Amino acid sequence: MSGRRVRPNKVPPLVPNSRFPLKFGSILPYTAARERPRRRCWPRLGAHNSGGGTDSVDFRIATPADVPELFRIRTSVRENQQSERELAALGVTRESVLQMLGSGQARAWCAIEGNAMVGFSMARRVQRDVFALFVLPEFEGCGIGSALLDRAVTWLRHENAGPIRLSTARQTRAHALYLSWGWREVGEHDDGDAILEIRSSTT
Repeated sequence: MSGRRVRPNKVPPLVPNSRFPLKFGSILPYTAARERPRRRCWPRLGAHNSGGGTDSVDFRIATPADVPELFRIRTSVRENQQSERELAALGVTRESVLQMLGSGQARAWCAIEGNAMVGFSMARRVQRDVFALFVLPEFEGCGIGSALLDRAVTWLRHENAGPIRLSTARQTRAHALYLSWGWREVGEHDDGDAILEIRSSTT
């Protein structure tokens, strides 16, 4: 969900302000506003493993009832931290996210540990982008981010042919991971964030 201007050759996003709300930043380097001990990881999932959950973490498609939790996770990070008020100023509200999901033009997935959501991803059909991906800090490094990314990419590949894009800051662990998983840089935004792309045919 990131504040970013739409380029002339892009389809405008499905938000009132034509700026990307949730910034697709690093999966791993985010730090919570309050430090918490890291949980013991379940067996790590690979970047392109689209299997099910594990002994302690389940994955499912997000529903409208999950939107408050999406915002809880989004606003709990320190890097690229934004409050709901700041997101609303960019045109991103709980109502706008509900509209995106309800219209079928976007889909989100969430990772659940016990009864709590610990991460989520969101992809948009028309823009063919991974719109958001966030994991709580104590669950970083366990493969949850890569599993959520895989679900978003798989859905976009099934929807239409063509490249899939995402944006992330350079000089981050996430940026290096994307490159190692087959994503390639195709440009940059005004703020210097890299635009990464992966072809639909990639398996």
